[in-house]
Order: sequence, then structure tokens, then C-alpha cells
Amino acid sequence: MFAFWEKTLNKKLIMKACFKWIKNCDAVLLLDVGKKGGEKAYQHAKKHNKKIFESIDEIPNLRT
Repeated sequence: MFAFWEKTLNKKLIMKACFKWIKNCDAVLLLDVGKKGGEKAYQHAKKHNKKIFESIDEIPNLRT
């Protein structure tokens, strides 16, 4: 989400917003789990029992 803002925003502010969004989501798509911020987001999502997808292909088609 913040890939283009990392150079202009404080990293703590980015992670704070990320963690708030994760708490309000049913599931998260994490594409950069190997990076430091990605790992923190992954652990936060896991802690809050969120469904975690690491590829867009893993997301089920929810259309009826």
C-alpha cells in the first residue's frame, strides 16, 4: 500500500496505519513478506487471526 510513500513518510507512521487497517480487514494480501515491514505486517495479521494471501492467485473468486 505504501510502496510509493516510503521515501516521504515516516516508517513508524506507515506501520501504524498498516496495523490499523489489518485489524479492520477480513483478510490481507501481503506481497513483500520477505521485507522487514512485510514481516511485521504478516506477524500482526497472524496475531489477529486474519486470512493471509501471498499471491493474488490465492484469493478466491467471491462473485456470486
